[in-house]
Amino acid sequence: VHAAAGGVGLTALDYAQWLSMQLGTTAGRPYKQRFVRCVAAGGMACSSRDGGAFAVGAAVQLRKSQLHAVLNSLSLDFIAASTALLVEGGCFEEIGKINIWSTPRMPAAAPTVQYDPLALDDKIELEREWVNRALADLSARARARVLHGLPRESFDLERELLAAFRRLQRGANI
Repeated sequence: VHAAAGGVGLTALDYAQWLSMQLGTTAGRPYKQRFVRCVAAGGMACSSRDGGAFAVGAAVQLRKSQLHAVLNSLSLDFIAASTALLVEGGCFEEIGKINIWSTPRMPAAAPTVQYDPLALDDKIELEREWVNRALADLSARARARVLHGLPRESFDLERELLAAFRRLQRGANI
């Protein structure tokens, strides 16, 4: 799960834990990597800032093992490195929008990888039944109380508006 300290990443971690999956993650800063490691019960956490550091760190931590799936929101070197770490027949779920690989490019680079660029805005428009099923599943999980809320930090609108935006600007939020 790339960018695991963000909203989509933390939601993916929560769902993966519910399914009892072992996880590998990336996060930008060391404190975010520590946070994600705690949430993912000691799983692998690498940099989401440097594709080369990710490739080396993930390869070392995997110890000759490979990934079965990637949930990607990053670009450039991260796509190639993540693809190289996938097991034959692995799945690459692409939720990024900028500098992603085209549908023909992935099979040319990794013919056995299942590549699924997921644009939720398009899916909502074109596949309403899928969206209805997904929302029904989420509702059922909420009723069963197996969903967890995302971490949040509150700021006073009148006194701390600039501090809130500066926190976002620095990327210091989880």
